[in-house]
Amino acid sequence: MLGLGFFAGAASLANAQATTTPLPTTPTSTIADTASPTPAVATPTVPALPVTSAPRPTTATPLTTADQTRVINLAANISNQLEASLGRYETIANRLAARADRIESAGGDAQVGRTYIAALRNHAQAGRTTLQQIDQRVGAMATAANPAAAWVPIKQSYRDTAQTLQSARTSAVAAVAALKVAASITE
Repeated sequence: MLGLGFFAGAASLANAQATTTPLPTTPTSTIADTASPTPAVATPTVPALPVTSAPRPTTATPLTTADQTRVINLAANISNQLEASLGRYETIANRLAARADRIESAGGDAQVGRTYIAALRNHAQAGRTTLQQIDQRVGAMATAANPAAAWVPIKQSYRDTAQTLQSARTSAVAAVAALKVAASITE
């Protein structure tokens, strides 16, 4: 019974598609090719789609108390995740420094690895500096008369921190690779 209903639905869809009329074509240009005996092809015009999105209001409206709380909590969650990632990179830097010490005590040269470890620590510190005072800035943004305008520099701070995390990851990967090479030379 279900198969019959499915077949009837597919048949009605096929019938509807077969009976629709094509879009009218109006020749907009005819380009005759003198080398070929085929006639010129007319290019159909497609009507423009209507604009359905409403324009954004230009007046600034402050956030309601519920929206303020929601925005502050969401921003705090983002900040906490970024700070946790920065903390993980600091832990990674400490572990890599301990590995570099072991390599050097075994007679290896871990100077290249130490350079990348220093870069990793600098990126983590730069991220911490960027996130410093972010919660206070978000609180001020949420209560501002024009929160959208106040959000722009805060959003840039979050983007800068994300870029710093990517740079820290690159430094960490390079440090691991350099320490692997140094360790393999010592063995």
